[in-house]
Amino acid sequence: MSPLTRVLVVDDEDYVRESLQEMLAGEGFEVLSASDAGEAARVLGEERVDVVVSDLRMPSGDGLELLAATRQREVPVPVIVVTGVGSVADAVEAMRAGAFDLLQ
Repeated sequence: MSPLTRVLVVDDEDYVRESLQEMLAGEGFEVLSASDAGEAARVLGEERVDVVVSDLRMPSGDGLELLAATRQREVPVPVIVVTGVGSVADAVEAMRAGAFDLLQ
């Protein structure tokens, strides 16, 4: 049996993070979570993660900073950026920075 795909969910809003965790776990993913970019960086340093789903705007570091940090890793991790207040400019910026996708 192959190991579960591990997803790191990063969002500063508890209800959004918890909702994404429940939804992804219900689909069979192993889910880790972080409430900000700093905590996400710690998790990425300690755990094997296959994909990151991150909020774009957070008070202590944003999704673009986290995206840049994941691209510096020996093995880059795909990042899906999620935002509730994004613009076309945000989407273009995230995609140019290397986001796998941006969900609004």
